[in-house]
Amino acid sequence: MSAPASALGAFFSRQSTAGGASGAVSQILLGLVCGGYAVGAAFGWGSSELALVMGDFGLSAAALIAAVSCFLYARFACDRFRPAWLLFSLSSLMAAGGNAVWGWYEVVLGVDVPSPSPADVFFLCFAPPAIVGLLVLAKRPVTRAGWVCLVLDSWLIGGSLLTLSWSLALAHTAHLADAEGASVARAALSLAYPLLDIVLVSMVLALHFRRANVNRSAVNTAIAALALTVLCDALFTSPLLRQTYHSGQLLDAGWFAGSLLLAYAPWGANRPGDNAVEQRPAPRTTSRPIAGSLAALTPYLAAAVCTLGILYNVIEGRRVDRVVVFTGCMVVLALVVRQGIMLVDNIALTQELAQKENHFRSLVQGSSDVIMIAAPTGVLRYVSPAASGVYGREADDLIGAELASIIHPEDLGRVVHEVRRFLAAPPSEEPTTRIECRFRSGTGDWLNVESTVNRHQGGLILNSRDVTERVRLQAQLQH
Repeated sequence: MSAPASALGAFFSRQSTAGGASGAVSQILLGLVCGGYAVGAAFGWGSSELALVMGDFGLSAAALIAAVSCFLYARFACDRFRPAWLLFSLSSLMAAGGNAVWGWYEVVLGVDVPSPSPADVFFLCFAPPAIVGLLVLAKRPVTRAGWVCLVLDSWLIGGSLLTLSWSLALAHTAHLADAEGASVARAALSLAYPLLDIVLVSMVLALHFRRANVNRSAVNTAIAALALTVLCDALFTSPLLRQTYHSGQLLDAGWFAGSLLLAYAPWGANRPGDNAVEQRPAPRTTSRPIAGSLAALTPYLAAAVCTLGILYNVIEGRRVDRVVVFTGCMVVLALVVRQGIMLVDNIALTQELAQKENHFRSLVQGSSDVIMIAAPTGVLRYVSPAASGVYGREADDLIGAELASIIHPEDLGRVVHEVRRFLAAPPSEEPTTRIECRFRSGTGDWLNVESTVNRHQGGLILNSRDVTERVRLQAQLQH
């Protein structure tokens, strides 16, 4: 790595040489810099001239730092997310250019920024690279239906936000521009900013549930940085703040923090070991993750938000705008198409699962070994039909019984100790273990049984076979 990249990486993280303590120091330093800027903006920087400089060129410098940081990281990165960081660098560069042009008008020329102006060109070019970069960070669907569902989910979120924002503010902005006789360029500009922000928010929300598992900390930090930037953009374009905004206000602290957070993301938030997460999936748990449940509810939540946008117009006694009606219909249509795709996909998965289940059932039933599944409480949940031939006991009689009830009392302590040790060991280091003990048969005799034990949803899977004859022969040979 070259000297500039090494220096920048050391500035933002310093984790590779100093460990987690230096990472915490860099985070504290980042918080102090952003907090200092916020305090200065809250008190007006002491003078109007300094406020203009910090509000324009200060934001431009922060965005330029983010652009350089993401570019240097992407230049030496070896993962598939390299294009995403290049796009984030381009996006930050556009923001830096826009703030620099804004400062040229206000600080150097001392005039108000015209609308539209060259700064608007830079600011409008901020969102498209960021949107494409978020798509690169998203977990790639493995099927064509998955890609279609990703597009539909983005539209469901974006369409619902558009319906709600149009009902609350955008319709008023469009009518006001028309009443004031604003030019087409100015009217389009007043709507372009919030519409691009809506698209960017849609991608942020969609990516929140579909992000890849590689470099999770860096990806989450980048998402947070873009979300903070979009939030400030939304506040700036709102009718309440846009008329009274001037450079150097507290709102600039949000943009400043968003840029520095994006600059910090690839270096300081890239924890060692994150790259190995995707290659070694985490073990499944008995409960479904909350994020997965929220991802499944995303289309319905989006449709609910769209419905709220229409109800707001009805309750306020307003005439429902054609844009709201059209967007709402398209959201409902997208929801129907998405549910149809998911239904077809679920039918195919159900058929495939039934085929696999029949295949494994035939293997289990035809096996001479006894396969048992024990819950974490030790209760037997499944026993294969081979139990009647091996143990002399029907499988249905064993289901619901305690596993400890069929183990010889003299062997129970050793078995419990081995099971606890096995469950405490990392699955990657010890995937299975072997236990030999005595099981009670249907006639009351004790059978020597050897079991291969595997983990299963917090419990155990035991593949057992009768080795009584082998133990008897070993005893005779020893005698």
